[in-house]
Amino acid sequence: MKRFTETTKWDDAWYRKLSPPAKLLWSYLTDKCNCVGLLDLDLEAASFHIGSTIDNAHLTELGSRVFKTTDGKLFIPKFIDFQYGQLSPTCPAHKPVFKAIEFYGLVKNGIGYQYPISRVSNTYRKGKGKEKDKEGVQGETEATTILQYLNLKTGREFKPSKSSLAPINARLLEGTVEGIKKMIDRQCARWMGTRFEEYLRPSTLFAPEKFNEYYAARDIPLPINGEVRTKSLMEKELEHL
Repeated sequence: MKRFTETTKWDDAWYRKLSPPAKLLWSYLTDKCNCVGLLDLDLEAASFHIGSTIDNAHLTELGSRVFKTTDGKLFIPKFIDFQYGQLSPTCPAHKPVFKAIEFYGLVKNGIGYQYPISRVSNTYRKGKGKEKDKEGVQGETEATTILQYLNLKTGREFKPSKSSLAPINARLLEGTVEGIKKMIDRQCARWMGTRFEEYLRPSTLFAPEKFNEYYAARDIPLPINGEVRTKSLMEKELEHL
């Protein structure tokens, strides 16, 4: 199967900063995904073909260019736009793409396409059917689910925009949805009602230099009466936000 490749990627600062294995992983994903940018990634197989051990750390390097769905797949949001440009229902080459978009419930958004998880029938997966399971329900991306949970816990109204979802998507390979919810619970317990409350936002909680610290502490219980901080300690903590 022939596909377009971006020859100017070598001048892209994002691509230039990737480690050599992550560069090869990006090419592997864009070659191995299906016609809408979706695939089940086998890290062992990827490592074999690339000739270097590939792990989740290399996926994390790719940031929001790739995200993990709740059913364990990987999805490349910009793949469709890059490969096909403006899709046309009269173009024979685009017909399989339209079918796949409908099957997976893909929705166009600001960064490409959004992948809402669907429960589909086993017969379709085996090629014996042509329709989705009528009982299947469309779900939401993990990032949207987490953003809604953050809104619920903080009482704020972050919109599912690129600026809100991108940092969440970038960290999903480093944790689980339930683990991230615990992290949000703990940070809310720490910061609600303090000067830190304004930092209960995606850009801070999911910043690459801070997320691991917050996530690793998700199961550490807080003192019954809340954390007691001196003014100097709070100022020091604020400097790192």
